[in-house]
Amino acid sequence: MEESTGSNKNKLLMIVIIALLVVLLAAMVFVTIMVLGIAGGQDQQEGQFVVPDLRLDQQESIELSGPIATNIRGETGGSHVFSANFVVLVDNTQGNTSAALIELVSASDSIVRGVALHVVRGRTFEELSHPDAMSILEQEILDQLRHEFGSSLIHRVMITNWFVD
Repeated sequence: MEESTGSNKNKLLMIVIIALLVVLLAAMVFVTIMVLGIAGGQDQQEGQFVVPDLRLDQQESIELSGPIATNIRGETGGSHVFSANFVVLVDNTQGNTSAALIELVSASDSIVRGVALHVVRGRTFEELSHPDAMSILEQEILDQLRHEFGSSLIHRVMITNWFVD
């Protein structure tokens, strides 16, 4: 009798150990998946809205109602003027989703202006005089608009007819 009780205890102990190992393994897999998901999410967030180049006929061009003009500061304390026209290009290849976004962006001139002004006013005259300044501004405004509208279908922002004085 004692031998069978000891055997049952050993079997029970082995079952508990195996169950604990299975639970531990499952927990490790879960944590690994979560960590990889977070790491992947960070990579995705940095390049969150990377989209391939689109042909012109795959984009809807939305031009702001007029130029944006604002004062900007100089590094030496002086005041300067920035003026530019802005065009937002939206991917129109996604059917109703594209159509809804195009309508929303077209009707949201003040939001687009606000985003552009916020980005421009954060720069100095010297920064905006740099040769790459407009492409950097375009990218930052694009990132902000994608965030504001929550859509990667906003394909590009173009700054046209700009001057800094």
